[in-house]
Amino acid sequence: MNNLFSKKWSTWFVYSLVSLAIMFPLLKPGYVFALDMVFGPNIKLPNDIVASYPFFLALKFFSFLLPVQIIQKALLFLVIVLCGYGAHKLTLYFHQKGEVAPGSYFAGIFYAMNPFTYARFMDGQYTVLLGYALLPFFALALLKMIFDKDYSKHSVFRLSLITLLISIISIHAVGYMVVFIFAAIVVRVRQVRPGIAQLKKLLKPLGMAFVIVLIVSSYWTIPIFTSNTPREQLVSNFDNRYLLSFRTDGTNGISVVTNVLSLNGYWGDREGRYILQRQASPIWFLLAITMISLTGYGFYLSRSNPRARALLLSAIIGLVLAVGIAAPPFSSFNQFLYNHLPFYRAFREPQKFVSLIALFYAVMGGAGLNYLLKNKKLKNQTSKTWLVTLALLLPVVYTPTFIWGFNGQLKSSQYPKDWAEVNNQYIKKAKGSVLFLPWHQYMYFGFAGRVISNPGPIYFDGNVIAGDNAQIGLLETQLANIRSDRIAKALASKSPAEIQKVLKNYDIQYILLSKNVDWRNYSFLDNQSQLIKSKETSTLKLFTNSTYAK
Repeated sequence: MNNLFSKKWSTWFVYSLVSLAIMFPLLKPGYVFALDMVFGPNIKLPNDIVASYPFFLALKFFSFLLPVQIIQKALLFLVIVLCGYGAHKLTLYFHQKGEVAPGSYFAGIFYAMNPFTYARFMDGQYTVLLGYALLPFFALALLKMIFDKDYSKHSVFRLSLITLLISIISIHAVGYMVVFIFAAIVVRVRQVRPGIAQLKKLLKPLGMAFVIVLIVSSYWTIPIFTSNTPREQLVSNFDNRYLLSFRTDGTNGISVVTNVLSLNGYWGDREGRYILQRQASPIWFLLAITMISLTGYGFYLSRSNPRARALLLSAIIGLVLAVGIAAPPFSSFNQFLYNHLPFYRAFREPQKFVSLIALFYAVMGGAGLNYLLKNKKLKNQTSKTWLVTLALLLPVVYTPTFIWGFNGQLKSSQYPKDWAEVNNQYIKKAKGSVLFLPWHQYMYFGFAGRVISNPGPIYFDGNVIAGDNAQIGLLETQLANIRSDRIAKALASKSPAEIQKVLKNYDIQYILLSKNVDWRNYSFLDNQSQLIKSKETSTLKLFTNSTYAK
């Protein structure tokens, strides 16, 4: 068994197989659509210079070389592989060379396949997942610097690079990194006390890495402080409606904490968009207890290792923050943070901090398996083989809806052919803007087979104006937008005069109505004298603004 798991090629091969077992049905031609994941034939760059701008710039570059649908699936495939490989390497770091590695494979598979990653996949939060996948690499770089006293330039560069990469791809993951840095420093300070000289040696390379990250990130941090960007407006508008709408799921305080400890509790769990883990696995609670017990055993035998204590402290802080305002006694503390800590309101959806708990479970669970295999009472090789097999199956059984396209819940789909026809014949040649209706940010599309973010601005060329009214929980809309407010009111009034004002003020040349959800409520457009129905297909109606000044 040792020989099997010690092969260098086996690490990437195993996680590629795991990813293939999940992604294979989705590799058919087409796009994978989910709530927050909508790709189109072309990659469009953000309208403003935000943290993720370089990430989408890179996607734009690759889109000149490969079809976007291949890029999308490569990203999803890569998430699983990176999750597995990162957690695997971090777990190996906790043990001496030459030890058996099955525990590292448990860590990798579990970190890739658990209720947290399942829910995020189902809602298409691929940037959140990419940030999560890179977290073990950050943890490994930080722990080596702090506890191995690796203060070399290479170490500083490595930590800076992975920090920048994570912040570019998933800005919320900066929160996980801050918590992990805090936990590691606290443990280190307690370890070296009163070694102030050692602490100074540590703070210097950390400070250098921070300065590098700060300088390179200035392209998006400076605008936040010097101008009122749309993202800054959005965060400043977050109030208790947001906190309640995106609160961690649970029927009472105990169930909220239980959900967080079992890596559940995502607000989308109560929306009915996908099969819940507890619905698919009747013994999920027993499996959760087994997983936590294995983790506890691994930590108990690793408790003298300051790196393990840093992982534990980060998981405890993650638990407190992930509960959010949903359950006492943590609700008051989190409300205080929302009210007084700058930028913390950006974490309106606190369950993301479950990432830190998942990392602790994966690494310490892997350690627990390795310790069990070294137990003198377990002498029989057959028993060890069964133990490893059952342990590696635990993540699969715990979240059974992961395998084979998430139990068939996600699929590859193509846009309707008439979308390309209308785009090439009219929209691509448009000089003015295009108003895409129905006016919803999220709605059901037949070709996707589910509720997704409005694909109009993603698919069609040019300046496409679409609804930004989220209609989630207590929120009708997330961002106060004068243009959106005026358009929504004009459509609600059905008044030709009001609609004409909107068409003129926002340079709208076409109105494109997709035949989905409440599209029949827009039949009044047929009676607007200034609108000419230029084309109608099985899925679209195109109106030309006859008063548009070319």
